Amino acid sequence: MKQIALIGIGQALLILGVLISHKNKSTRDYLFSFFLILVISELFYRYIKFAGILSEHLYLNYIVIVTWALFGPVYKLFIDFTFDVNKRIKIKHLLYFLPTFFILAVIPIKIIGETGIIRMDSYDGIQKRLIEIAFLIWDISPIIFIALTLKVIFLRNDSANLSYLKFFSVGIAAIVGSVSILRLTGKFIPILFDFNFVDYVVPFIALYVFGMGYLFYINKDAFWEKVSQSVNNNINKIRNNIENNKYIRSGLQNSEKNLILSKLNELLNNDKIYVEFDLTIQDVADKIGTKVNKLSQVINETYNKNFFDFINFHRVKEAKKLIENPDYYNTKILAIAYDSGFGSKSTFYSTFKKHTDMTPTQYKNQIYQNSCILASA
Repeated sequence: MKQIALIGIGQALLILGVLISHKNKSTRDYLFSFFLILVISELFYRYIKFAGILSEHLYLNYIVIVTWALFGPVYKLFIDFTFDVNKRIKIKHLLYFLPTFFILAVIPIKIIGETGIIRMDSYDGIQKRLIEIAFLIWDISPIIFIALTLKVIFLRNDSANLSYLKFFSVGIAAIVGSVSILRLTGKFIPILFDFNFVDYVVPFIALYVFGMGYLFYINKDAFWEKVSQSVNNNINKIRNNIENNKYIRSGLQNSEKNLILSKLNELLNNDKIYVEFDLTIQDVADKIGTKVNKLSQVINETYNKNFFDFINFHRVKEAKKLIENPDYYNTKILAIAYDSGFGSKSTFYSTFKKHTDMTPTQYKNQIYQNSCILASA
């Protein structure tokens, strides 16, 4: 079993290395890296347990406490940011970690004994009750978080090809669910603790990691593209259905629609409002002198885009003009991103590639190569 754990650790480290080596990483990539580190930590814990190291260093048992307290919220965040790569971590996301904070604040470091049994004899009163509650949350919270991710993925439109995310979620759900259930039932059926059935989850974790290796490491160039494409197609379809139903009874006349469209184009062409990185649809509606819902309807029905996709489309056009301008050849990509209206480099790269199938750097190199060919002709 030690060898299987080591093999799983090696494969997970390979995936982590490839992921870390990628440039222009998004928040999603960092969360996936953190998730891999948790998987590695779990396999490492099982390895040192089978190797007999825990008997000499009981404090290392706390690895499993920390790992399983973090599994649920980290994976939930990963799924959230997979469906929206441009999302930023906010205060509300920290609420995911409230169970983790409680668990780590209440459960003592050396509470797990040599045999893996939780030693409660040294505690009594309120402290004992809090520890019992913390362990109950520790057992249940991963199941709840994984169930929430499964709900997000499997309740999407059936036509969406989310096989990659389904593999990840079903795999981790099977592992986390089985371990949590074994722990919970072990409290009532001592034989489950006596034989340490939970330790034999190692082959399944290793198999899961190899599955990730096949989908990610071997096919790393297409992996995120396939995930993002299937997610975006599904989101856009749902969004368009919502928008179409919303505008049926709006009562917007063609004359007013044409006037809004005319003023919008004037703001885009003359004022270049899209270069304002914090531009909102309310800002544009105020400049035009109309309501937000009417402006949203005009953009959606005319260009088949929502407001932010529409503005980002023009920002990418502006960025392409700047990159093609010889005066900007020595200008850094980040400066071009800011001059085009993007608030961050990661958003610029992901949006630019969405519209051109190239990164800004690749587009710049292509322009330079073409200019060299023309100059030498």
